Amino acid sequence: MPPPEPSTVAEANRRLRVWNRKLHNYVGLYLLCFLWLFSISGLLLNHPTWEFAQFWQSREQSTSAHDIRLPPPGEDLARARDLMAQLGVSGEIERIEARHGEAGPGLAVRVVKPGRITDVTADFDAGRATVERIQTNLWGVVHWLHHFTGVRLDRPELERDWVLTRLWSLAMDALCAGLVCLVGSGLYMWYPQWRRSTAAWLSLAAGAAGCGFFLFGLGWLY
Repeated sequence: MPPPEPSTVAEANRRLRVWNRKLHNYVGLYLLCFLWLFSISGLLLNHPTWEFAQFWQSREQSTSAHDIRLPPPGEDLARARDLMAQLGVSGEIERIEARHGEAGPGLAVRVVKPGRITDVTADFDAGRATVERIQTNLWGVVHWLHHFTGVRLDRPELERDWVLTRLWSLAMDALCAGLVCLVGSGLYMWYPQWRRSTAAWLSLAAGAAGCGFFLFGLGWLY
């Protein structure tokens, strides 16, 4: 089989560069707002003493009591969801505790969503439930989104049980995959000029050294 004509190879390379540039631009535009969101929330986590970041001090708290019907027998998770439906509470279930004290059988359920914590305490014998809500401002929502996953390593029994938690998790997976794609397409665009781009090599070396220090150096040196 004869080798392809030089013009054919050049045209294929040109099309590949055009496709790669478009991919780089479109993926970057998709990631733009997510990257801003994580940059701002990272600053909030790193500098909690900044005045505008004091969202917890300005939180709003409320308590209300409601009549409830006895949830059907079953697992605590199913009964907790029944209570949430009765009370109009939505979010990710973070904790469920069965109550067997002097007040009679019941459930204590904590439901979270970015910017809001809802504690439901149900007394099945009395047919009553107390709902305590803590609501933060927009900065609290931004702060919470940075680490809102619905799962925890120290509690492997937890699963994502809120559809929006799953959607947020998928968006974060897309963000991670998009960053890999963005960096890869950037390297591809840089490749034709890598021999004469000293500043780019210095930037790459500095980034690799900084990442390597925190990844490996801290364990060796300290």
